Amino acid sequence: MKKRNRKSRLEICHCDWITLFSLRADQRGAELLKILRDKIGINEGEKSYGGYGGGYFFEQFLDRGFRISASDEGSAKVELQGLFFTGGVAEPFKEFLRIISVVKTIQGTEWKLSRVDVAIDLFGVDLETAFPNPKSKRYDWNFAFNYSEHQEKNKKEEMVYSGFTIRRQRWSLTIYNKALELSQSNTHAIKKSFFNKLSDEDEPITRIELRLKSSQALIAVQGIINSPSSEKDFCEAILKHWGQYHRIKTKSGNDEERFRRIFCDLDPKTFERMKKKEVERIYDDHQEVKIRDMVRDFIRFGIIKGKTTEELSQIVGEQVEFLRESGEIPSAQDLPTSPTPTVRPSREEP
Repeated sequence: MKKRNRKSRLEICHCDWITLFSLRADQRGAELLKILRDKIGINEGEKSYGGYGGGYFFEQFLDRGFRISASDEGSAKVELQGLFFTGGVAEPFKEFLRIISVVKTIQGTEWKLSRVDVAIDLFGVDLETAFPNPKSKRYDWNFAFNYSEHQEKNKKEEMVYSGFTIRRQRWSLTIYNKALELSQSNTHAIKKSFFNKLSDEDEPITRIELRLKSSQALIAVQGIINSPSSEKDFCEAILKHWGQYHRIKTKSGNDEERFRRIFCDLDPKTFERMKKKEVERIYDDHQEVKIRDMVRDFIRFGIIKGKTTEELSQIVGEQVEFLRESGEIPSAQDLPTSPTPTVRPSREEP
């Protein structure tokens, strides 16, 4: 039997979907949608369709792979879809950073990442050898998940196995036959052309795709809203953060080789996050029982907004002082002392 090739001829790691989300814009609905369109600078002749659904006015740009939407409550979304990153736009990640910079200027908006898909496309490696399969008893998966399989039609119009997905509420990991997907009739011609230029004829292409579907799951990279990064560092930070909480082990207790290479052997230059001792210091400065929840909320808000420890400490101090002066909370000496809460790194799924 011929030994299967585990080494790819070409490997590309890139974003495949990014959703930016904001609440509380000063404008609403169709007016906000027009502002989004004007800020991003979309050409009038761009092929698109629009409508209203799910509480949002929206416009989808067919040959660029992105969608903008706005609600009557003032929330807004910019969705950069798969086609955007695979031929729809030249220098897609650079364009993503530009879009962040312009939509941030819309009055009242506070943007954050609410979904990111990171894809690793392996050219020359088939589905069976690209990544461990949960059905195999050779590995230990140290986290819970739901499992499902996928099927696609082959050239003979027969339904064949095309990959699998493991998922929880805030993430999913899909490994599938990308070459088979590209052969389907509903695949956009621009995307087909993009992959045809990269692949050899009849070459297997396997995709490993990690999808994170909440702002909390993306906490490791929310700082990109205020501090631009390279696509490589952005993607690797997401992969490594997920991999820290989800391990695939061999029976001898070591990280599985393919899992380790994709999710662990990375050194991204990523965004500064507060250290545990710095968070505890802020708690020490504000031990009053009635405001501890407020301090916790400010810390969570500050992490998402990319605030430094010094900035966050100043904000909390100013807010507490204001509440004391207004009489909404008593002074510190009037309250009993209470133990400082211990801040522990969560072991739950990110």
